[in-house]
Amino acid sequence: MVAGYIASTFQWSRFDEQWNKLLREWNIPVDPHHGIRVAHRSELEHPFGNYKDWDEIKREQFRAKARMIIKRHTKAPIGSAVTREDFESIALKRMQEIMGGVYGWCAYTCLHEVKQYCDHHNYKDSVRFVFEMGAPGWKQLNQLFQYLGDHQQLREFYRIDSISFETKKTRQLQAADFLAYDLGRFFLDYKIERNRPTVKEQLRALIGPQKPKPEDDHIVFWNEQSLRGHAKMLDEKGLLFKS
Repeated sequence: MVAGYIASTFQWSRFDEQWNKLLREWNIPVDPHHGIRVAHRSELEHPFGNYKDWDEIKREQFRAKARMIIKRHTKAPIGSAVTREDFESIALKRMQEIMGGVYGWCAYTCLHEVKQYCDHHNYKDSVRFVFEMGAPGWKQLNQLFQYLGDHQQLREFYRIDSISFETKKTRQLQAADFLAYDLGRFFLDYKIERNRPTVKEQLRALIGPQKPKPEDDHIVFWNEQSLRGHAKMLDEKGLLFKS
């Protein structure tokens, strides 16, 4: 699974300021590894590290303030999730060769969702994409991005200005961490048909309505039908290059 946000340069600048202010006010210490204050969503949910002495009321108050900053300074959440079994058993062989695996697939389809957002909002400029350095599937991302780098038609189709890797020293990636955590829990429950109201509530509070309008929904859970449909689209548009 891969998740993040689309925002303007100005929005990300304001997010950076407000996020740092939030962490200072809540006495989140500087992370020695990154050299800045970092809020880890998983540590907040299962209180340890900086949050080990926080009760649930205090943790929810912090989550609420963090969500408010994220939602106020971004345009839309972007996310893609698929199980390894579904991808490897259903995706076309050429798709698997290009994407490298499920992480590469999810990263690629996030690019696609950004394109869909830009098309709907008539945004014509190119987009700068930033991924977390050292995240799972690093080799798959390199493989995918090398492929994109070799095909100008694809870069233009997906409006790619640049693709870079950053650490959580880039504070905007902490917003992506919040989304990825809550979306990951929801996707797991969705696949095993488990109902945890708290998980639904946490995600809904972060991204808005559970069922947004189709043009505003850029979070995709892939299954057999949608995988085959997307493969057909790529093939029809001539985007599955042979080399």
